[in-house]
Amino acid sequence: MTFPVFPAELLPATFSYPPEFLALASGPALDLYPWWIVDAKSEAGQLMHRITLGAGKPLVPFAKTDLYDDIACFNAAVPSPNPEVIMVCSTPERAYSFSNFAAWHVQALKDVSQFSAGSV
Repeated sequence: MTFPVFPAELLPATFSYPPEFLALASGPALDLYPWWIVDAKSEAGQLMHRITLGAGKPLVPFAKTDLYDDIACFNAAVPSPNPEVIMVCSTPERAYSFSNFAAWHVQALKDVSQFSAGSV
């Protein structure tokens, strides 16, 4: 299963998706639960795009975790082939980010393992 990404007209002019993310979004379906990849054409994807527009900086949402209802977004403020991942958190007490998509993906896979084992 592939997940459509946001079209260029909705993205900051200097933003480009990291190749690793595009490979994940266009590859075979993976079970990343409690994370899920944002389908840009879905109502949920459109809602996440609107939410991140109000975050005060150019963010491109790409995943959400059902553990906390946090949204993972690429930081499009700085042009980079491997942008930082900023989390838009559901509660102001929690704030975290990842250096890039690969770092986020490592954590997402750990969350999958812990969730599957019942330790989350």
